[in-house]
Amino acid sequence: MNTKRFLILLLTITLLFGFACSAAKEETEAYGTAQVIIPERTVSETESVSTPVPTVPLKTPAPDMLPEMAEYYAQNNDVVGKLTIEDTVIDYLVMYSGDDYYINHNFYKNYQRSGCLYVDKYCTVDPRDTNLLIHGHNMKSGIMFGALDKYLDEDYYKDHKYITYTTLYEVETYEVFAVFVSQVFKKTDTVFKYYNFHNAETELEYNKFVNNCRALSVFDTGVIPKFGDQLLTLSTCDYSKEDGRMVVVARKISE
Repeated sequence: MNTKRFLILLLTITLLFGFACSAAKEETEAYGTAQVIIPERTVSETESVSTPVPTVPLKTPAPDMLPEMAEYYAQNNDVVGKLTIEDTVIDYLVMYSGDDYYINHNFYKNYQRSGCLYVDKYCTVDPRDTNLLIHGHNMKSGIMFGALDKYLDEDYYKDHKYITYTTLYEVETYEVFAVFVSQVFKKTDTVFKYYNFHNAETELEYNKFVNNCRALSVFDTGVIPKFGDQLLTLSTCDYSKEDGRMVVVARKISE
């Protein structure tokens, strides 16, 4: 092999190795900064160099906040909860900013491809809507909502039917009642659009949403929410169809 070919081969190997390391680093940092246990802030190629300054001063945590949540709230007032599903990687903070900001920003408000779990911009968290719709990326690495489609397996559902949602003030337990695949439809399509349901003004409106979810569910869980039960909807992308969505809906278990 002549010197010129050797140098070209060496350069190619170096570039490929650098790309692989960069991709691995991105996935590692995406997992670390998205976890509930917030690591020390670092800056990488997946983040902006500077951290945006909040437009308003941070609020002081209320005395009756849960100590764990108060700690996060003191760092970023956009945190509204924590979502946990036992024996899964889902153990993340949930953010709310009234827009889609956290679709590609982390807890520190730096750009990050995996983003955060966040409440739908059309929801109201205070006072709380009937249905809290939470979005998260379907990451190939399995982080965020990357493993949510495992709920399509009924055995998996039976082993993971309970979801813990910790608000700033209390720990809530939810029971999954429907699992289905849907999509984002055109505005003119006269079909059931699960993502448009946030607050039920009437029992009829509430039951219509619940019945539609149960009708679409890939299996019958036997769980039927009643008017007044708080609902939790987890939504992520589904790649089996155009603009597809994987959806898991649960109802709060009353004490």
